[in-house]
Amino acid sequence: LKPSCGFCRARVTSARTGAMSPLPRTSARRWYGCCYPDTDPNVEYAAEFSKSAPGDPFLEGLSSKATLRLAFAKEGKGLGLSLDLSNPLRAIVGSIGPGVVEDHNNGVAQPDDAVKVGDWIISVNGVEGVADDIMKKLKDMDELVVELRRPVPYKVIVPAGPGTMGLKLAYSPQGNSLHVASIVRGRVKHFLIESPEDPAIQVQDQIICVNGTYADSMEGPRVMLDELATEGEIELKILRFT
Repeated sequence: LKPSCGFCRARVTSARTGAMSPLPRTSARRWYGCCYPDTDPNVEYAAEFSKSAPGDPFLEGLSSKATLRLAFAKEGKGLGLSLDLSNPLRAIVGSIGPGVVEDHNNGVAQPDDAVKVGDWIISVNGVEGVADDIMKKLKDMDELVVELRRPVPYKVIVPAGPGTMGLKLAYSPQGNSLHVASIVRGRVKHFLIESPEDPAIQVQDQIICVNGTYADSMEGPRVMLDELATEGEIELKILRFT
């Protein structure tokens, strides 16, 4: 198991200055503060919220199954999983490499029975836990029964406008998503107040793409942050667990 938590490389990024400063070693993730309350309350905002339509490349690789239970026997091999630990409450599959899980995926008859990037590992051997607990069980146990929950993809279009998005985001340096930790005053908050029946963005969502930009192998999810700082139209692709 290769956790992508990067404890000793954690940093804080200022949305205004871009300056980096070390976090304590116990901090498990990086934070991006785009939540400064500088949105003009007299400006009207709007946002289009829609579930991604079939055929959208965004849906490729996602499964129609809501949950999945699988048994694995390591037999001296590694699982080959890397976890995105941007959300301390959820162990989310960040990537799949050579190992037991990849062998399983190569042998399934139905694609929906494969483990997929973005899956949330709910429990191991019947025991639920937060991300660190799940990671430890996956590492220490040789016989595993793993329960997974599949995310639902959404697309949100935030139109051009002044001010910040008002999102407090967390990410793992080697993960592939931005975790929505809180929503404060800003463009998103305004939309949620005006249209409470359409929760375009929710706390606990995982943002996997901003304006067509995904996490890359060099900078990880940090590459998406610059796109969030623009005052132009912003398209977000989100995974949500229901």
